[in-house]
Amino acid sequence: AAVLYVDAEGSARVELGVVRGLCRRLFQLAPEYALEIARTSSESLAAVGPELLSELELRALERQGRTPERRAAAAAAAYDWLVRASKRQGLAILVDNADRADEASLSVLAKLARQAPAERLTLTLSVLAGSHTSTTLEAIRSYAVTLELLPLDEAQCTDLVRSLFSDAPNVTRVA
Repeated sequence: AAVLYVDAEGSARVELGVVRGLCRRLFQLAPEYALEIARTSSESLAAVGPELLSELELRALERQGRTPERRAAAAAAAYDWLVRASKRQGLAILVDNADRADEASLSVLAKLARQAPAERLTLTLSVLAGSHTSTTLEAIRSYAVTLELLPLDEAQCTDLVRSLFSDAPNVTRVA
């Protein structure tokens, strides 16, 4: 499976910011396949972001502006693209700080969460405990298994640091 990771921190101000990050990551991991899938919905997918335009050679689309219809088409195309990519190679989509994601990206993630059981697709989202969540994020939770991660105690923290750094000097100091 391909692992697509994006941190939603800072993407709230960018429409489809999380989705753009996922698309960019898929292009990095499997450029030939990503481009093959993208060509079938290139106009709509190119509206997701300018970084995809160079991949798809559709610079003229960037100048056409972003109407609500184009934004909706871009979100639908990105969703379709990710689902089609998951059929060929399973996808694990990891979104850190999902409570800070833009609403358009959350809508795409909600559709993916609803479709995930029927596809080779896994979504893992992290949210800060006690953070304000949107209705879209709550909808995603309705399709999810929720796990609350508790803080590590001192011994667990030391074990974690040792698992990463083995017998490096000052491991306990870092922990």
